[in-house]
Amino acid sequence: MKEAGIGRTLTEETKNKIRIGQLAHMEAHPDDVGWKRNHHAKGPSYPEIYWKTILDNHNISYEAEYGVGIYSLDFALPDKMIDFEVDGEQHYNYQPTMDTDARRTPHLENLGWEIIRVR
Repeated sequence: MKEAGIGRTLTEETKNKIRIGQLAHMEAHPDDVGWKRNHHAKGPSYPEIYWKTILDNHNISYEAEYGVGIYSLDFALPDKMIDFEVDGEQHYNYQPTMDTDARRTPHLENLGWEIIRVR
């Protein structure tokens, strides 16, 4: 197993180098960001379809899956800088997603975005 690299533990320094490299790649190649390739692999969720219908029925102009740097905004009103997020339970009970949101929200707010979250 050792020769195959299975079960190898990475140092924090190595993990940090990998993270920095991944972030640099995402910034340099925004069309290759993972969420753009994988987010809707199974199609939009029922809540996303529901809220899309609501927005459409009220003639609210928005852009779905609007990219801001490395982040994707579910429904963005770019001219008003409003981000409308439809959050599944993973945003409230899955620590990696919660950690991402803890970085994402202040970053977007610092850029001037207002974030509206619907559970």
